[in-house]
Amino acid sequence: MVGNNAICYEGIQRQFRNTVVCFLRDRMKSAFPGDHGVRLTKPFGENWGKAAKNATEARAQGGTTTQIKDDFDLLGVNHFYTLFEEYYDKIFSAGAGHPSNRPKPSKPKLLGNLKSIKDSRDPLSHPVEEEVSYEEAFGLLNDAKQVLIALGLNDKAEEVARLMAGLDGGNEDAAASLIVRLPTQDSVYIDFVGRETLLAELREWYSDPYNRRCNLAGDGGKGKSAVAYRYAQSIVQAPGDFKLVIWLSAKRRKFQQGDVITVEAPDFTDVDSAVNRLLREFGALEEDLNKAFGERRRLLLDYMDTFPAFLVIDDIDTVLEDYQVVGLFTADVPNTRSSVLLTSRRDIPGTRSMVVEGFAPQEAEQFIRSRVTLYGLDPAAFPSAVAKEIYRVCDRSPLYIDDLMRLVKVMDVKKAVSMWAEKQGDEARKYALQRELEKLTPDAKRVLIAAAVTDEAVSFAEIQGVLGIGDDRLVSCLTELQTLFLIPKPSLVEGEQRFQINANTRKLVRLVEGSSDLYGRIETSSKALRGKLPDVGRGVVGTLIRQAHLLISTGKYQEAEALMLNAIQKYPQIGDLAGFLGFLYRKWDRIADARIHFEAAYKLKCKNEETYRHWVKMELGQKEWTRAIDAADKCLKLLPSFYEMKHLKTDALLKLGLDFSARLQREKAERLWRQAVDELKLALKSPEAAEPGERDISAQMYRTLIICLDLLGDLKALNHSFSQWKAEHPDDPNVAKQADFIGRKRGAAFHAFA
Repeated sequence: MVGNNAICYEGIQRQFRNTVVCFLRDRMKSAFPGDHGVRLTKPFGENWGKAAKNATEARAQGGTTTQIKDDFDLLGVNHFYTLFEEYYDKIFSAGAGHPSNRPKPSKPKLLGNLKSIKDSRDPLSHPVEEEVSYEEAFGLLNDAKQVLIALGLNDKAEEVARLMAGLDGGNEDAAASLIVRLPTQDSVYIDFVGRETLLAELREWYSDPYNRRCNLAGDGGKGKSAVAYRYAQSIVQAPGDFKLVIWLSAKRRKFQQGDVITVEAPDFTDVDSAVNRLLREFGALEEDLNKAFGERRRLLLDYMDTFPAFLVIDDIDTVLEDYQVVGLFTADVPNTRSSVLLTSRRDIPGTRSMVVEGFAPQEAEQFIRSRVTLYGLDPAAFPSAVAKEIYRVCDRSPLYIDDLMRLVKVMDVKKAVSMWAEKQGDEARKYALQRELEKLTPDAKRVLIAAAVTDEAVSFAEIQGVLGIGDDRLVSCLTELQTLFLIPKPSLVEGEQRFQINANTRKLVRLVEGSSDLYGRIETSSKALRGKLPDVGRGVVGTLIRQAHLLISTGKYQEAEALMLNAIQKYPQIGDLAGFLGFLYRKWDRIADARIHFEAAYKLKCKNEETYRHWVKMELGQKEWTRAIDAADKCLKLLPSFYEMKHLKTDALLKLGLDFSARLQREKAERLWRQAVDELKLALKSPEAAEPGERDISAQMYRTLIICLDLLGDLKALNHSFSQWKAEHPDDPNVAKQADFIGRKRGAAFHAFA
């Protein structure tokens, strides 16, 4: 199988980069006929010469021998963001050749995708021995695909989509049922460098089935959490017997206004809260959480043995004096089939400790180079002597090196190093953030504080609720903050896009701004908003469904059924529970029971797309076309924009018509096919209007439309629709197959594919 590194190189360097270079060349030459060359290099200033030199060297190293026609051929993917940001209005103007019937792409979305590509690691510089993870490769190629779609380059987008299908996702069967509770990667680290020896030691240690606990020990800022997270990611890729990967932080104190105060919502603070937190991750019932501690502890350890988990307990220092909670993670849990990885500033008696020290010189230089690329700095400003001085004044700490490199964005490198040496440690970090905050717009500063006042990941809507800020302004602020790497890209948390600010950045924001009136007002508003969020649906119901999912994954259908029936009795108004029980019965092949509970979910106005997808696909699988159409109609009453459901319904109409036709009821059949045609014509979206993931559905809709028109004998509409299908989805293999079939059947009357 071709590795992810090679696929990323093919997708980004050969397909995406070359295509966008041609697009920019055409558009900018049209928009700036007299000075397009000057316009191209102007946004990069004096850095263009160095960038051109690096690009030329990279071409030589990569074995590229094609002739360089002009400066456009020297562009790299890291240049695209700047050019589209600078010349967006001109590039997408009629004068540059943008079609008048095509709307301009969303600027925030386009720039967001380009920035994600710019921020990702270059496949060429990625170590050959370290394969790019499936998640990272998929995200990178998906961003490239979305940019190509936005530019109207659908053929190339499909090329990238095919490459995405070839990515190696590791042990997919095991990973499919794995429950992962990790913070977002960029909330822990942006780019992981080095530590290969330490990671190899961890792999060797845990390869022994009797080794189920380990402690990463070391001073603050040396990278303990990053190493722990990196190792947890390797478990996610190859979970083995593990059913869950869970990250818990014991941090419960912060500095504010010179005092040490309690963090509002730590993952746990003592053995009681630790047991309850983990029980919730296993989906324990609410009544279980109210039992005596001894019973809860026994239940948790039973879960840990039945459903093995890999736990990362980050920063356990704050509870080291609590022998009960330390005993839970160093003695009780490791005596089950679960394993524990701790991080601490000190050794833990009786537990194997691996010391996490600062970077070795070679790792530090590699890390500095990665930050030069990440932050768009001038590589010439960081010769070996400067790198060694940074390494020295930062005491080999990845945390300090990263913050110093960020400071260089707003200050000369020599001055930054001198200031760091003078102030040292956290005082230097505090100063660096203050300089960055000075560069922010007032709204962006408020958004950063809103993300920092809580330990939890926050959603777009929650930030809006706290600040009372409009969509466009908030998107602009998030783009500004992501450009400065102060807020990461959102990740999906329990079905919702949420922003998880880096723990170190959060600590600094609180330290720098915590005593201000602005911070106080935003914190008060945030607390008030979170107090309004209901537990049911976000907490209890989610844990119940997770528990049932675990039971289903191990074939324990009866236990899952009992759990769901008990939950429905307690929360009869929650449609998601009825829908999930329908899913369980479908998996269990109890179709009649599944129908009853899918219907109940609809009556409770459940708006979970998965519920209706499972319902309709179950009926299609049973060849119950009428039932499938009825279920689809019910879904579309509640979810009228559910694009895939529109296709599933028309597919059922087609097949029900075929049944009537086979029974010689031609009139009924044609009525159903005409209904399908009418609904398909209303539903179909152009490639420009389709959302991510909808393009493949559109292609399937076209196939259903063509079959219906052929069955109806409407040759004029058939030829017209086939031409549209071919134009909008030229790489769909069904186009050629259907053309061959209809061509042999219709002969010269069918000319759309000629």
